[in-house]
Amino acid sequence: PGTLNGTSHDITELALMRREEAARQAAQDAYRALQQSQTALKKTLAALAHDVRTPIASLKLGLDRMNDSPEAQNTLGPALRSEVEYLDALFANLISLVRIDADAPTSTNQEVDLAVIVERTQTRYLFLADDKKATIELALPGEQTLVYADVVSLEQAIGNLTHNALKYARKHVALILFVEGDKAIVQVRDDGPGFLGPETEQVTQRYFRGQLKPTYSRNGMGLGLTIAADVVARLDGALTIGNHPDGGGLVELRLPL
Repeated sequence: PGTLNGTSHDITELALMRREEAARQAAQDAYRALQQSQTALKKTLAALAHDVRTPIASLKLGLDRMNDSPEAQNTLGPALRSEVEYLDALFANLISLVRIDADAPTSTNQEVDLAVIVERTQTRYLFLADDKKATIELALPGEQTLVYADVVSLEQAIGNLTHNALKYARKHVALILFVEGDKAIVQVRDDGPGFLGPETEQVTQRYFRGQLKPTYSRNGMGLGLTIAADVVARLDGALTIGNHPDGGGLVELRLPL
């Protein structure tokens, strides 16, 4: 009996030590996660402070000039609209980023007509295209293209792809929707310089900014394609980024029907 009691005591101590070690490991993991979160937050806030200051200054200066000279409205209007669109996209992407980090559902998925979302995206960016003296061409199938998705998130994803194409395009952007087998495919093409080969694997990484400079607007925080890729992944879809054989960028979004 004495031997049994001693063995039982040893096993109890061993179990307690393992629990304590597991608790210490969990505490260390939580501390490291907190540090990483704080570092990421500081980086985001620093980038935000930098990226917001310039467009706000431009808006203030432009509005002052428009008050001093009403004739300047025609020339300053496009520039100010560009700054407003930049800020709108910036904050929309930051909100989505917070939701991604919190692993929170953005909304309720439902059956939606992808053609309606693509057409609405074209309408949203027509003013910016006009300011740049560019066009956004649209090609849609002759019937509904129903997918199961969250309307707001999917429209933001396609909007980010369109906005990115418009920033680098010379004169033309195309939104093309078609069906292939059991997949709905949205292609976003532009006639710009395209994606640099080594960067195609990096452009969906958070905060990544490529070497090429936009022909219109300014570089963002490097979140637009990150958000688009996350939205598509949550819908069991796929996002392919590359260049068209005839030149220019080509981004393809595939969703299950």
